[in-house]
Amino acid sequence: AVNGTPPLHTIEVELTPKHLAKLQQVFEHRYPGEVQTTYFTPPAHRDGLTRRLAVLEQATRARNEPWSQVTAVPLPELPGVSYEGAA
Repeated sequence: AVNGTPPLHTIEVELTPKHLAKLQQVFEHRYPGEVQTTYFTPPAHRDGLTRRLAVLEQATRARNEPWSQVTAVPLPELPGVSYEGAA
């Protein structure tokens, strides 16, 4: 978490795509007071992550549970750095 007290902005780095069930577990164990999450992911994984997050958001809102603002952004492309296949 970026700040120690609510409201919290959390940061996640997803180097390899998580299955929907694993991603759901992440959101079931959110920090109390979390209002925003930023996911950093390799550019090639961003669209898939965005789709999985949309599925989770829809299911969460359908249960009338709170959903924090979630954004997926690509990790920066750096010369000599490859994120593909990172574990």
